[in-house]
Amino acid sequence: MADYPEIYVEGELVQIPYRIHYSWPQEHVMSRLAPDEQLVLACWMTRHHDGRARQKALSLVFASDVSWTIPFVVQLCGEYVIEVGEDVYDFLNRDLPHRPGLQEAYKKFLVENPEFLSLTEQRAMSYWLDDYQTKMPQGDYPQLAALRLLEHLSS
Repeated sequence: MADYPEIYVEGELVQIPYRIHYSWPQEHVMSRLAPDEQLVLACWMTRHHDGRARQKALSLVFASDVSWTIPFVVQLCGEYVIEVGEDVYDFLNRDLPHRPGLQEAYKKFLVENPEFLSLTEQRAMSYWLDDYQTKMPQGDYPQLAALRLLEHLSS
């Protein structure tokens, strides 16, 4: 498991793996999974070692209003793949405001998990400093911009 503070969703402890190295199941296998099973798999695959696999998983996660998916989305803000950060920012900026139930679940999650949010911010800042500070202003770095949206949401 990854090195995080304890993460809770609606009072339940959630553990997020650091990285996985499993391939996506073939389509005929995926089609036999129930929707909830597909969502569990998508959350698991957000931890894939390949950023493209994480992006594919996110498209399934973003389609759900289930609250236990939230830490898998937030955690990606503390990672280095800028395209994944852009996807998270776009979701939080464009889609989440139109989904009040999920928006409320995000607020609750953020209030329940300030240490997780703080660590995620520290990681995002570290990646910006190491890789992007000479390429873009801090506010334009998608992971940090997404975290600012989350902070605004929780205040």
